[in-house]
Amino acid sequence: MNLQQLNYFCTIVQKQSYTRASEQLRVTQSTLSHSINELERELNAPLLIRSGRNITLTPFGEILLQYVEPALSLLSEAQSKLKDMTDPESGMITVSYFSSLNDLVTYAISRYYEDLGKIQPHFRFFSSSSTEIEEAISNGTSDLAFTTQIDNPMFEYHTIGYHETVIIVSNRHPLARYKEIHLSQLRNENVITYESRCQIRGYIDQLFRDAGFKPKVIFETTNDNIILSSVSANFGIALMPKPLGEHASPVKVLRIKDDIPPRSIVLAWRKSRYLSRAAESFANYIIKNTALFDEYLKSTV
Repeated sequence: MNLQQLNYFCTIVQKQSYTRASEQLRVTQSTLSHSINELERELNAPLLIRSGRNITLTPFGEILLQYVEPALSLLSEAQSKLKDMTDPESGMITVSYFSSLNDLVTYAISRYYEDLGKIQPHFRFFSSSSTEIEEAISNGTSDLAFTTQIDNPMFEYHTIGYHETVIIVSNRHPLARYKEIHLSQLRNENVITYESRCQIRGYIDQLFRDAGFKPKVIFETTNDNIILSSVSANFGIALMPKPLGEHASPVKVLRIKDDIPPRSIVLAWRKSRYLSRAAESFANYIIKNTALFDEYLKSTV
C-alpha cells in the first residue's frame, strides 16, 4: 500500500467516476484500475464496485475511506507547514467575497501591500454567493472570506464594519426624485432581488415582512451587477448593499428611512484549518486595522 494508491482511491470516490478522476489526476483510466486492483489484492478485500459509469463503495471501502481521508488531509497540512517554514515570505492567499465588496477587498489589499513595503504574497479571488463562500471556507478552497456572518460553528469571525442596505431605482423611476423613502412606499413595485441561496435574501425578505407586506418579486439572481443593470433598465426596484465606488449604470440610490438592523461585514476563516503564514499575516493585518476599513465602508454611505 502506498500514498499514490490511496490518493487514487480517494479521488475516485470523491469524483464518483474513473473518467473524472483520471482527468483530475492526469493519468489514464487503466492506470487507475491497475492501482485499485493492486490495492484490493494487497488488502484482500474488494473496495469499489464499478457498474457502468457508477462507482459504489463496498463495506470494506467505506472503512478504508474513514481512515484514509483524514490521513491524507494531515499529510497535506504537514506539507503546507513545511513549505511555509522553508519559504515563510511567499505563499498564495485565496479570498472569497461578495461582489458588492469588490472595492473594499481591492482597497484592503492595496493598503496591505502599501504598508508591507513590497509585494510578497500572491492573491487569488473568488466573487461568490454566501452559500459558495461557506462551502469554500469549509472545504479549504478559500483561506479567508469577506462576508456577512454565517451561522457555522466551525468558523471564526472578526467584524470589520457595517454595510448599508439601500433601495436602488432607475433614474427614470418616479421614486428617483427622493433621497430617502420608507419601505412601505414599495408595496406596489416590481422587485428584483437575490436568489434564496444568497444569505442576504432572508435579510431582505424580513425587512419587507417588518414593513407589513410581501413584495412582488419578478426576477431573482445571485449577481449584484445583473440587479443593477436590470434596475437601470427600469424593470423594477431592488434592495441591495450600497454599491462601493462608482458604477456606470444609471441608477439612483435611496436611503431607507425605516429603522432596520445593520448587516455586519466580517473576515471569516475555518477554526481547525491551518492558515499559511501569508494568509495569517494578511488576516492579522485586517484585524489590526479594522477601524481603517470601517471608515472606508462609512465613506461610501
